[in-house]
Amino acid sequence: MVKASQVNLYNELSVMPNSSNDEKLNKIIAIVSNVAMGDLSQAIEVTGEDEFAALGIAINEMIGNLRKYSKEMTNRILSVVSDVSMGDLSHEIKITGEDDFAALGMAINEMIYNLRRIHGELQRLSKTDQLTNIANRRSFFEHLNLEIAKAERYSIPLSIAMVDIDHFKKVNDKYGHPMGDIV
Repeated sequence: MVKASQVNLYNELSVMPNSSNDEKLNKIIAIVSNVAMGDLSQAIEVTGEDEFAALGIAINEMIGNLRKYSKEMTNRILSVVSDVSMGDLSHEIKITGEDDFAALGMAINEMIYNLRRIHGELQRLSKTDQLTNIANRRSFFEHLNLEIAKAERYSIPLSIAMVDIDHFKKVNDKYGHPMGDIV
């Protein structure tokens, strides 16, 4: 029995329906259906020099292009994910198209954005005193080392002043710790 889709293909191919052509057409339809479901291991066996052979060659070329695209996109995504897993958050996946790779790329880019945001917040928290919200000891020494290196590099003087408030405990005892924190 000839299906409507087969009749349309017969008309496009300018061949007559017969059992040999039905068999060729059914094989092509089965392979194209499998490819449409994501199975890129398919290929059409090309025999002869008729329009079915030409169609088979064209479909095999498209399958080859799909394999190439799939491999390129997979490699691009794996490269970015590998770099991100090593802590390099400078990458993003360039989105082209609207296929499954684009959706995966957008999800990975969103993940990278969130990791950058969280990384920045952790950097800030690691260098800030929780109570006073000013630079902590670690941050002080990082900045001090940078300033010392700059002074040495440009041969400029550097002065450091340290302030200590005597009897500060009395301020906390008399006015309370919240007022001491403000002071």
